[in-house]
Amino acid sequence: MSKAKKQTRGESSPARSKRSIPSAKKTWYSDLTSTKKDLLCIGFLYVVTLVLFHAIVFDDSAFQAGGDTASALSYRKAGDSIKETEGIDPLWMPYFFSGMPTFGNVAYIPHNVSYLETIVINSLDLLFLNGRWTWLVVYYFLSGVFMFLLMRSLKFSRAPALLAALIFMLNPYGIGLAGEGHGSKLKALSYVPFVFLLTHWLFERRDILSFGLLAAGIGTLLLTNHMQIVYYAFIVIGLYLIYHIIVDFKLDKMLAVSKTALFVGALLIGLCISSYVYLSVYEYAQYSIRGGGTTGTPGGLSYDYATNWSFHPFEMINYLIPSFFGFSSTYSTVWQGRIQPLPLYWGTMPFNTSSIYVGIIPILLSVIALIYRRNRMTNFLAILSALVFLISFGKHFPLLYDLWFNYMPFFNKFRAPVMILHLIAFTTSILSAYGLMFLFEARASSKDLNAHTLKKVLLYIIGSLGAVLILAFLVKSWIFENLATFMFVKEGEHYGAQTQQTIAAFKQIRFDLLWNDFIKFVLIAGASIGAIVMFLNKKIKSMTLSAAIIVILIIDLVIVDIKFINPAPSGALEETFQPDATISFLKKEPGLFRIYPVAQPYGGNTFAYHGIQS
Repeated sequence: MSKAKKQTRGESSPARSKRSIPSAKKTWYSDLTSTKKDLLCIGFLYVVTLVLFHAIVFDDSAFQAGGDTASALSYRKAGDSIKETEGIDPLWMPYFFSGMPTFGNVAYIPHNVSYLETIVINSLDLLFLNGRWTWLVVYYFLSGVFMFLLMRSLKFSRAPALLAALIFMLNPYGIGLAGEGHGSKLKALSYVPFVFLLTHWLFERRDILSFGLLAAGIGTLLLTNHMQIVYYAFIVIGLYLIYHIIVDFKLDKMLAVSKTALFVGALLIGLCISSYVYLSVYEYAQYSIRGGGTTGTPGGLSYDYATNWSFHPFEMINYLIPSFFGFSSTYSTVWQGRIQPLPLYWGTMPFNTSSIYVGIIPILLSVIALIYRRNRMTNFLAILSALVFLISFGKHFPLLYDLWFNYMPFFNKFRAPVMILHLIAFTTSILSAYGLMFLFEARASSKDLNAHTLKKVLLYIIGSLGAVLILAFLVKSWIFENLATFMFVKEGEHYGAQTQQTIAAFKQIRFDLLWNDFIKFVLIAGASIGAIVMFLNKKIKSMTLSAAIIVILIIDLVIVDIKFINPAPSGALEETFQPDATISFLKKEPGLFRIYPVAQPYGGNTFAYHGIQS
């Protein structure tokens, strides 16, 4: 393989590697085999998940005691009850919305046909003490492992591969999924790097093994049953196929045809594997709001409903300061003498329960990669990232979104364009690894003009950040007074007679959140840039830089992550379903009947849990 091709694959050349470590001393680590070194990195990912989710693992806590988690539990309890008492697979759930299908809306699947996944998850769950909710932790761990394996397959050394794995595994937008009760979304998202890896293998090897693995991987991805994230995963691998076709077509038309045929064949087999679920979903779609259509939008959601959660371009600043627009709508802080969740998000979406943030280091290294490491893969990731952002803007960028909404198959079945931003953690993970590899190679070459230019730019940035921080402290009150005239208020925000006083208090809390994250941004960026400059000046070695970058990244992300991890006692979910006098009375009533819960017309999870038709 040529030197140029090796660099395209993400690995520094052997000659440069030898110059960078001329006389490395033997250590216990250097005596390990390559496989053992990889397993050591995976072990590190395991330890990180154990520490981050320690209450879920060691205290057998739940991620939450209500919301979508409670809904899912009530569906499962109701479906299992029908299955046990009537001895049939329930195709109809009479307890929700006056009755609805089970398969068709993927609310209850009586048989798990994802056999391989079940074996793997149940085995890995033993590492997390096989708790009631630790299966969610397993998927976080798997997301890191899959990303690490992808990077190693792309010929990255272990430090960049581990960095990419941590970025994808710990990104706050993904960490918030378990607390929201979106387990199927987390499952589907964790498979994105794995399916991309299998697609890459298929294009590289074009053999029966890689074909079979991709078919099985696609089938498993589909059986996670979160259609929207699955669709986004198909966008990734589909665009990867198109990119390969465009690049290969000029050189070898038959190669492009071969890759396309193998990919389509694997996709069809994957669809067959998941047909147990998806045929019922497709059949039911025409009767639902997503498939039957609404006024003016045949065959899909109405445009206004679909774009309700469109990501405004202004909110991209959240990638630097995650609470610029007030953080999560359910963020808990001290209010009126006690800690309680407050609606502090004041951005353009109806509400927001997550933080769209990947960390300062991924942004910095991704920019470095896009400037200095332009190759086949980084170009693809740049195009994919741009497309993801433009689609996420939804109604704020109708030029592109409307084309997808009106002409792409099944796209108008999905709402919340902002959800596609889960893919940014995927693209920045890989780009960050390329950025770190550039730094390693630039340090090895004393005549690299790019490294000299980069050092100057980084020094200017760190100097500017320091000056801005000092100035901000000097005029903090003035900043708040001026920003408060046009920021920190959500459109239509109203709290009755106390609206003016409440909004005034919320403005101060929202500014304090922004201020604290601004300080964190400057400190994290300064520490990261400082470590890179020291490395380029040959003050520290590559191992020290890698360790520093990884530690800073973990600190940066975990500070945000822990705000979304609020474990509830293991029995808290069941306590929410304790029957009151009304439910106890209704359960004794004979015959077939429905009730209308006047007090909670859309909150009948407890009635369904006890088999009472609402």
